[in-house]
Amino acid sequence: IGGPGTCSEENGSALFEALNSEATKSFDSLKKLSIAYQLPGEDDPLPKFQLKIDRILSMWEMPSLESLELTNALPSRPILLPALKSCRIILGKFTDLRRLRGFFHSHSLMFVESLVVVFRRTQTMDVKLGTGQRTLFSLKSLKLQIEIDPGMDPDMLKQFMGMFDAPILESLKIDLSCRQHAYENIVSLMK
Repeated sequence: IGGPGTCSEENGSALFEALNSEATKSFDSLKKLSIAYQLPGEDDPLPKFQLKIDRILSMWEMPSLESLELTNALPSRPILLPALKSCRIILGKFTDLRRLRGFFHSHSLMFVESLVVVFRRTQTMDVKLGTGQRTLFSLKSLKLQIEIDPGMDPDMLKQFMGMFDAPILESLKIDLSCRQHAYENIVSLMK
């Protein structure tokens, strides 16, 4: 698809769409799934790809899936994952916190025991997410890896933590790293 050195949203979407055939809708034995989407030099997933993720993943049957990793690919529709134990979400520079909240509130993570969320220089739109929280009754371990950037919203971490409640959380680990000239934001995040 495309010539040498060409990469476009259409190419990526077409390749992902090719996975959606009658033969690949049921993944009864699938234990681990990783989906990463990033164009060279881009941190922001493209809108058409996000729509395809929503449609395709919501149709896939993955009753044995235990591990899920998503990089710049957040479904907003519910995905039934009754065996899911661990989830890793990696978010790039531009993140729609409403979409992330939608994923948390879709019951997709209802059985997850271990959650890792990586914010890579994440900037968010100034949005008010409301106060409704999703209770993750099985979550025992939460790890946040945050690469701070000068443009990072200091309220982002607070908004993220307000998305859910974890009544049996046993382990919380927060790793902060910063790019040069981002020290002021570390102080803001810690307030």
